[in-house]
Amino acid sequence: MNLANKYKPLTFNAVIGQSIPKTILTHQINTHTVGKAYLFCGGSGTGKSTMARIFGSMLTGDLSTVLELDTATHNSVDEMRELIESARRSPIVGNKRVIILDECHLLSNSAGNVLLKTLEDELPDTIFILCTTNPEKVLPTIRNRTQIMRFVPVDTEAIKSHLINIITSEGYVTLNMHTIVDIISEHANGSVRNAITMLEQVLGLGDSMDNTDNVCNLLGIPNNESISKFAIKTTCTDFNINDIVRDIDNFIKIGSTPSSIAESLFKQYVREAIFNANKDEYKRKLSMTLASKLRQCLFEMKQTSAQRDLLVSYFLEVYEMKRGMI
Repeated sequence: MNLANKYKPLTFNAVIGQSIPKTILTHQINTHTVGKAYLFCGGSGTGKSTMARIFGSMLTGDLSTVLELDTATHNSVDEMRELIESARRSPIVGNKRVIILDECHLLSNSAGNVLLKTLEDELPDTIFILCTTNPEKVLPTIRNRTQIMRFVPVDTEAIKSHLINIITSEGYVTLNMHTIVDIISEHANGSVRNAITMLEQVLGLGDSMDNTDNVCNLLGIPNNESISKFAIKTTCTDFNINDIVRDIDNFIKIGSTPSSIAESLFKQYVREAIFNANKDEYKRKLSMTLASKLRQCLFEMKQTSAQRDLLVSYFLEVYEMKRGMI
């Protein structure tokens, strides 16, 4: 069972979210104003490659004729030249020839220059669709020759609705369905693909998925009740750093990852700041300060494997900050 493939969209209407790119691309097809090159950029699993393939099939009438290169593994200058030459020789279907370059920011400088020259010279009736999670790493000279389509994180409610439809379509019956989709959608980071992958893992639990702790442990996510208690503890005046470190290690022992702990805490601090907006100004400011510092911690976690130590150092910094406030 591969739910991500089974429920992969085949039309723009079936794509969850991304209303702006869908509207623009559909309008361009209907008005015959399709550009020569596009840059689809956004987070992982937000639909860039999927929409590139759909767009390509709409232009050619046949997805099998769309040329696609994963530049994460094929990024040399020779491979780029081979792709360009292959495109020159390939027949034009539906009046258009479409080339998709996935993770294009991983192209070598030499390969990028070959692509740039091709974009400058313009292959007749050829459209390039470049996909990337890191647009800032794409050569500015290439970016400037593309129409940029930004793919934003998909709305949590839209992900929930999609997951419920999948569970229902697959014939699963669970009293815990809404709790499961709440947990998954909250930790999918706006990625439909991530959400479906997580759902497939949970469905593998069978009857055991009725237990929320089983679901959280499987996904490496601390449950909301534990995170809420932990967040309250960190905002108290009698902050005990040894207790905090012990709690972090206990979370990790039961399967939570440091990044999932940090992510859950960040969301909890934001909720508390909103809750205290018109009630307790000190708690509101403190929660926002903790959330802001934790956002930076989450960013730094992406650059290191020592995530547990980084999370502990974050709370040591918070501990010193709070001592200075007392």
